[in-house]
Amino acid sequence: MNSVKEDEQSWKNRETEKIIADIRTEVAVQKACITQYTFQAIGLVGVVWGFIFKFYSEKNPIALYLCGSVLVFLTLAVVRMANHKYLTVNRNLGYELHLNRLKDYSQIGSPSWRDKMLEVGWEEAMCAWRVSQATIFENIYEKTNFMQQHRRKKEHLRNIEYCWYDTRSLLKKKGGAYHPGNYLRNVHWMLHAMGGFSIAVMLYLYSLQLATSINNHTQLPLSEKFNLVAIAVLMFAITIYFLAQINRQGSFRRILESEILSIQATAVVWRVVITCHILAVMCALRWHKSYQFYTQYCARLAVNFNLKPYEPHDWLAKMESMGLSGGDNSFHELKQVLMVTPHNDKNLNVKSRPAGLITSFAAKIRSRVFSRQKPEQAISPTTPQEQQASEKPTDAGRG
Repeated sequence: MNSVKEDEQSWKNRETEKIIADIRTEVAVQKACITQYTFQAIGLVGVVWGFIFKFYSEKNPIALYLCGSVLVFLTLAVVRMANHKYLTVNRNLGYELHLNRLKDYSQIGSPSWRDKMLEVGWEEAMCAWRVSQATIFENIYEKTNFMQQHRRKKEHLRNIEYCWYDTRSLLKKKGGAYHPGNYLRNVHWMLHAMGGFSIAVMLYLYSLQLATSINNHTQLPLSEKFNLVAIAVLMFAITIYFLAQINRQGSFRRILESEILSIQATAVVWRVVITCHILAVMCALRWHKSYQFYTQYCARLAVNFNLKPYEPHDWLAKMESMGLSGGDNSFHELKQVLMVTPHNDKNLNVKSRPAGLITSFAAKIRSRVFSRQKPEQAISPTTPQEQQASEKPTDAGRG
């Protein structure tokens, strides 16, 4: 009973309930925006096509197809906005789930570490999120262009025993089922249906225009031939782009609903992010008496997490023990952690991909730029005492 009262008192002192209330308010606003933008886009597409059918002139067909193309781009833009806002919803609700789980974690861990996590403000947490979460995400997923679907790297597609961020794979082995809801899927379907309707209308009108031109049995003027070819190229490009975006945004929706950007996976990532934040602040203030290298330390701690990304709870327990100890040995271990990067760690199981011409050229430029970096700009976790010792001349130097 005493531990329960202490938990409740700890939450009241830090106004956690107010944070959760603010999070839920923002979530409601984001969902309302998705619904509003979706129906506004659908209404706008219908109204515009109504005006086009009423005032359409065969003398200026290019304007019709350009207007239809703009409508297709509009629906795809709203799909991307819906994904972005759904990401914000999951991120906020994942943080609420992270806060709720702190009570449970404190029963098997240390209440002091729970208190440290509760002391982290929202803006501080978001600052660490934008670095640590991005580092974890890019370690798992490929970097793709705007025409490719989002997908995991090959080394993360193998049969993994505990793929903590993939809810479907966790339940598939045990014969369970998972239902993330149909809200975002229905939004995608409605917007893609309107984009597909616009393309279908343009293809139908083009076929009528082409058939009319062929049935006239007269030599078409050069300008009309050019218009037919230009419209055909435009329609082909719009159709390919539309289908590619359906595939791309659909793959991102799966990540939002059941993979690392889902609510349940985001709660685990938030715990990692807050741990990175606390340790980065400790190291920056101890070694540099400022936040000068805080961002780099957040990134390097996330990189260390990526060395064994499928053992999150072991990593969290290890980092928690270092953060609670606060002794010289703990900071020495943290220094070793911060010095580990994917380039010098032999245990990192990442298959390198052959770099293209542009990628290799950019890598050479980056290596030359960083090789000219001044010593005082280095981000290695050296303490001021170590820096002074390294600057003192040795006896051999005096001789």
